[in-house]
Amino acid sequence: PTKEDDRATGILIPTYGVSSLRGQAIHNAFFWAINRSQDATLMHDWYSRAGQGYGAEYRYNYGRGSDGGLTAHLLDQRASTTPAGTLPQTRAFELRGSANQPLPGRLQARARVDYFSSVSVMQTYNSNVYDASRNQRAYGANITGAWRTFSLNGTYDRSEYFTSTTTSGVIGSSPRIAFTRNERPLFRNSPVYFSANTEFAHLDRVTQDGDRSIDDR
Repeated sequence: PTKEDDRATGILIPTYGVSSLRGQAIHNAFFWAINRSQDATLMHDWYSRAGQGYGAEYRYNYGRGSDGGLTAHLLDQRASTTPAGTLPQTRAFELRGSANQPLPGRLQARARVDYFSSVSVMQTYNSNVYDASRNQRAYGANITGAWRTFSLNGTYDRSEYFTSTTTSGVIGSSPRIAFTRNERPLFRNSPVYFSANTEFAHLDRVTQDGDRSIDDR
């Protein structure tokens, strides 16, 4: 940073590395301090053996429950021969992020994404144990609301677990909606209370073989 008391827009210090898969690597980044509530980082990776990578990160925090961030990365991999074997030409992307946002009508929205397009690329290039062994991708959103004695909860979520590089199992709800009336006396000063709730849910259970569904329940 070029300022002692605040964030500053500018080019970050490049980093250099060498690996058996990527070859020589140079990582460059540009940080943009948009304002006090949000910032962004643009990234570029050059690999002598694996190709190039492009990334971006955006973060915001407006207070009162309004905050979030998203990180995206695209790898443009060229065909190459490495000590681990031959890597094909491919493009793969990864998205990670979450957001919280108040909405009109006393509603609160939340969303999350942890998604990648290629499990083989994820497990090949990541150097930490968690990402190198990760075989799950997921995304979803949720809306909640409360009005005196009534409450609403709506959820959409989808999780996919890979058993191989092409076969996976999908579980989730698309959507699940619950509406509840909290306990209230049936009559004034009555010892008898009344409550009600209802729920609609579409539950997903799918087995995927590539882009083909072989068992959709």
